[in-house]
Amino acid sequence: MVDCKFNPVSESKTDDVSSMSVVNDHIKIVKFVYIGRVMWEGQKNLAELFSALDKVSGNWQLEIFGTGDAAEIDHVKNLSAITN
Repeated sequence: MVDCKFNPVSESKTDDVSSMSVVNDHIKIVKFVYIGRVMWEGQKNLAELFSALDKVSGNWQLEIFGTGDAAEIDHVKNLSAITN
């Protein structure tokens, strides 16, 4: 299943991932994909994405594709290594 949310995404109770589970007998791993500029805070705010995914249970993986400031990319890589 693919679920696309286009910008701007309005906040609503349906966007709450605290009870989201990605457990499915047919899927070994669920992949979330981020495509865009790598920014920990500010406009792209990957910190919020990491915070939300931290609440998701099950076997999942986040793949990040994008460019950005080298320091920002290193920061995200370091944090993703800690959470793996």
